[in-house]
Amino acid sequence: MLLLFRIIINSDPIGLGEVNPADGYPLTINSIGDIDLIAFPQTRWLWVDAAYEEVNTLDKQSLLKGHRFSYIITLDAPIALANIDNAPFDPYLYVHDSGYEIHLEGKSPILPYSRNVDEGQTDFTDNNHYPFAQIFPETWQAPIERTDLGEAYPDFIRFSLSERQQYIQWYNMPDNARVKPITPSHWKW
Repeated sequence: MLLLFRIIINSDPIGLGEVNPADGYPLTINSIGDIDLIAFPQTRWLWVDAAYEEVNTLDKQSLLKGHRFSYIITLDAPIALANIDNAPFDPYLYVHDSGYEIHLEGKSPILPYSRNVDEGQTDFTDNNHYPFAQIFPETWQAPIERTDLGEAYPDFIRFSLSERQQYIQWYNMPDNARVKPITPSHWKW
């Protein structure tokens, strides 16, 4: 799986860099217009639990801290705020195995070689109105591995079926027996 961020800018060239260099960084990219920044070329390699294929999602599994990272985008020239999309921009995934892009609802596929473009798939929700991607608050507790989101968060189904008009705080009401209590203190350092 490839995690990318799409930041749409309508202005002059920009440079990108990283403060705490990893291999191959800092990296400067000059671009005019839109740019896709590859955040992680392969998310599966970020951290590994030698005893399990999954990391931090099994019920009785001890928590492992992942790598800390940050991105800094430095613009060579000022850009009017009106020319930059509102956050959260368009963080999206490209899944190598399937060839599909996964975006937030309301965004469009952008990679010309993705199956989404080939198949004309422009809506990132399923037939039950489940969104393919969401941004969660940092207090979010992920469902235990192989647990449906609707089982871990019963109001999520109601939220989805109401086309996201009701139960908008569904993520604050987990079934505690079906989520992994990973809080910011476990990953925010």
